[in-house]
Amino acid sequence: MLEDGTYDKKGNRITRMGGYQVGIWDSPLDIEGQPLEWVIKHMTRTTEEFGAWTDHATGKFWVEPCIWIEDLETAKNVGRALNQIAVWDWANMKQIMLI
Repeated sequence: MLEDGTYDKKGNRITRMGGYQVGIWDSPLDIEGQPLEWVIKHMTRTTEEFGAWTDHATGKFWVEPCIWIEDLETAKNVGRALNQIAVWDWANMKQIMLI
């Protein structure tokens, strides 16, 4: 179905040269058993993009709507305000932990 990554509302994978991706839900959705069309419809009601990732500690696969933010401090502030664990750093292709 989906791999870890960021997707647009057509289900196409997105990549960027820089900036930060920030989830906007404080409770991501477990999509096990749901068809891709259902996932896209539910994830893009509030934004044009959604992120998907595997929690390697539990093996669970999660998705949630997300937004792109250009500067790190703003991304961190928004992420913390929305109870995010991390933000995604596009330039370095790694997560920046917030907790």
